[in-house]
Amino acid sequence: MTKDIETENAADRSIIHESASMVDLLKLVERVARTRASVLVQGESGTGKELIAKSIHRLSPRKDKPFVAVNCGAISETLAENELFGHKKGAYTGAAETTRGLFEMADGGTLFLDEIGEMPLALQPKLLRVLQEGEIELLGGGDSVDVDVRIVCATNRDLKACVAAGTFRQDLFYRLNVFPIQVPPLRKRRRDILPLMKHFIEKYNVKEGFKIKDATQRFQECLYRYDFPGNVRELEHIILYSMTKATNPAQNQATSATLDMEDLPEYLIAEMAAPVKMITDATVMSNRIRKKLLGITHNGRPWHLTLRRTKIEDIRAFLEKQGGAWFSRKQFNASLQADADPFRNTYKTAGVFLKILKENGMLVHNGEKANRSRYRLVEDYARPCRSTS
Repeated sequence: MTKDIETENAADRSIIHESASMVDLLKLVERVARTRASVLVQGESGTGKELIAKSIHRLSPRKDKPFVAVNCGAISETLAENELFGHKKGAYTGAAETTRGLFEMADGGTLFLDEIGEMPLALQPKLLRVLQEGEIELLGGGDSVDVDVRIVCATNRDLKACVAAGTFRQDLFYRLNVFPIQVPPLRKRRRDILPLMKHFIEKYNVKEGFKIKDATQRFQECLYRYDFPGNVRELEHIILYSMTKATNPAQNQATSATLDMEDLPEYLIAEMAAPVKMITDATVMSNRIRKKLLGITHNGRPWHLTLRRTKIEDIRAFLEKQGGAWFSRKQFNASLQADADPFRNTYKTAGVFLKILKENGMLVHNGEKANRSRYRLVEDYARPCRSTS
């Protein structure tokens, strides 16, 4: 069994995010943290479920008490009861003294049961009893011990399917699933990729003494196009690998202060080298973009009506041509008809339109300024897929 015990003095691990889905998720975290409700955090491996659990603890009235994390997948069935509930002196051969279990260690605080779907079936009714009665019984018998513990669980499995398969108790599922939180995979919140990349570069510059300052546009585009089956954990490993590869081990100095595509792991370079096209059916993509453009309102009216002779189709054609590639304000400006603008300054107009498209969820920005500023379609309108040709 693996366990981790923290108090308020532990270093705060901020959740790096810019995507709307994570903003909404963290609002839920803040709300449920103030309650006593059990929370079930669900999501793929590597999405940061334990960080969510720690945030719930730090934002709760229990923040001054212990946070105890347990990996249920690492629990030995023969030792699990002893680890969780403790034992009395003489309970078994070698039990020389009374020992507290993890529930008592977490008393007043939060117990995080990671990979709850892996908990042995034989242990589940004993966990259910603690949740129902608020008390535990040490191995070796004797009086029950009252415990005040907030339970937060996490899993990458479908617990409803586990219930149907008979590997997880239905009554325990309902006890744990009071407030479910679904953490989206990184491929569904691509806006978080670049902020996370910058965070990991800063982290390993400090931790490993690297001197990497940035990453090229090619490097960033490769990350943005990749689907990250391992999610945030895989992204972190990719950044560490790339920084290590780009650093001269003799002087511990980067051969270049900027990460480039050749610094990426070979498997990722090979995947990015494969022919890519943005949605196989061009008509589907065109219609999707057109429908979104026509539905945007600005200052209470369809915003494209202010373009006068510039037709909505001109912008649609430009965005479709770019697909998932980054483009500049200058490129976008060139696509606008010069005589269609009431502002006289077409470059300013292009900036206004790009802002409107970004605010309405069609474009993402790379966070850079001036000549390095770039935009691209969000994945819903330019979803990458591998070419069959």
